Amino acid sequence: MFLDEKPQGEVTVTPARPLKLSEAIRIGAQRTEQCRGHYIDGDRACVYGAAAIGMGGGVELAGLLHVRSIEENRAFTRVHGRGIMLANDAGMSREQIADWLEEHGW
Repeated sequence: MFLDEKPQGEVTVTPARPLKLSEAIRIGAQRTEQCRGHYIDGDRACVYGAAAIGMGGGVELAGLLHVRSIEENRAFTRVHGRGIMLANDAGMSREQIADWLEEHGW
């Protein structure tokens, strides 16, 4: 069952899979307090800032996530009835937004 020696070329590390947006938000939310109106403000972050931090990035990545999600949000909103920014502006916590995204496979 177990080998004393690894055969040549054996892969010992499982390749990382990309994070879902909901997972990245949760990681960033654990590291920061919530804010609105800024991606990242000191030790606080909005939903996009939390996602960027969860992915190992910062303000620049948060901006890219926001811009990229605008088109995806339009399609998501048409299907599911609200977008990430609407949920954020409605006062949902980042964790609630992550739960909501996870329910829809994001």
